[in-house]
Amino acid sequence: MIFVYVTGFLDRDTGLGLGASPSSTRGDWNQYTLDFRLSGPFELLGRQHQMVVGWNSNLEENDRSRRPSLSAIEPWSFYEWDSVPEPEFASASDYIWGWETKQSGFYSGAQFDVAEPLSLIVGLRTSSWSHEEYNYTPEAMSSPIIAVDESDSGVITPYAGIVYDISLPTQA
Repeated sequence: MIFVYVTGFLDRDTGLGLGASPSSTRGDWNQYTLDFRLSGPFELLGRQHQMVVGWNSNLEENDRSRRPSLSAIEPWSFYEWDSVPEPEFASASDYIWGWETKQSGFYSGAQFDVAEPLSLIVGLRTSSWSHEEYNYTPEAMSSPIIAVDESDSGVITPYAGIVYDISLPTQA
């Protein structure tokens, strides 16, 4: 992907006065997700209820690199974008960065049919996650610097709610 960052002060009459800083960025972004769950109805105290239990996991990886421009873009008229030449870029990257985020958790929830049309929803999720960001310049160093390294595990998130069904019965 090629970006041209435009700077300067535009002369409305001539369209001149702008400069540009070209940048070429390449990268890979991958996301992997798993979700296993069991759900279904169950009977308790003579009423039908719903329950779900499960586990899910997600991994996101994003790796980027920037190639420097080999030549400057000559001034051009804002009104003639077709005259802007496509810049040439180095074959090797001068800056590399990216991140990796992992998260997983167990969850369960239930909807209890308290009395028509009222139901109670309760649930719980326990989560673990980590996030790491890195960056480096290949000329200055051979391995990345970890800029951000955060994580947490065993985070418990309970929830509860009440549902009052106000829908009218419908017939087909």
